[in-house]
Amino acid sequence: MSDVWKHCVEVLRRELTSQQFNTWILPLQAEEHGDRLYVLAPNRFVLDWVRGRFAPQIEEQARAALERFIPARVARGDRTVLVITGKGIKKTGYLQLEQKGVLRSMVPVWLNAKDLAPMVAGIDPAHQSQGGGGALYVRLKRKREK
Repeated sequence: MSDVWKHCVEVLRRELTSQQFNTWILPLQAEEHGDRLYVLAPNRFVLDWVRGRFAPQIEEQARAALERFIPARVARGDRTVLVITGKGIKKTGYLQLEQKGVLRSMVPVWLNAKDLAPMVAGIDPAHQSQGGGGALYVRLKRKREK
């Protein structure tokens, strides 16, 4: 299981009642495929319930993971990292209107926040073979020697 998902689950275990956690979070499965993490729900009802009720907590854990990941990669000397957001496109039904996923829209905002912006040189969509519209290349600034 991904360290990001393990951390998220542990935070949710502390924040939610045991009934909420056991009913809605425990049935979720995390699968890693390469450098991608997929969180799977056993059915559409659980998926919609988790999105509707626990998305803010999961979003906060994703932000915290990004805020740990970027400084660690800058310290290591990496110049470009691939951040997988998922496309998060949802067809809403009538007239098939589309809604963008939370992570897809929020990751650029988080990267431009005061804590991370000084480390980020730029953000570009990933090549189709590396996630296309569901991933971003984040170009990092060189670590300055003091």
